[in-house]
Amino acid sequence: MNRLKHLPLALVFLMLLGTPAPAHAYVGPGAAIGFMGAALGLVVAVVAAVGVVLTWPLRRLRRRAKQNRAAVLGQAGASGAEPRSG
Repeated sequence: MNRLKHLPLALVFLMLLGTPAPAHAYVGPGAAIGFMGAALGLVVAVVAAVGVVLTWPLRRLRRRAKQNRAAVLGQAGASGAEPRSG
C-alpha cells in the first residue's frame, strides 16, 4: 500500500521531466546549411554502403561466370578447336 501512496507524486515528476524548456537561442543559416550538408553526407554514405552490400553477390557471380568462360575457352584453344585468325 505504501507504493501506491507515492504513485501520483512519481507521475507528476515524470511529467515535469518530459516538458521541454525554452532554449532562447538562434541558429543562423550557416550552421543550418552545415548541418544539412553533414546529414546529407551521412545519408549518402549509408545508402552507398547498403548498395555495395546488396550488389556484392551479383558482382561475385559475374566474376565467377567470366572465369568459367575463360576456362572453357582456354580448354577449347588447347584442343585445337579454336578458329584461326588471319
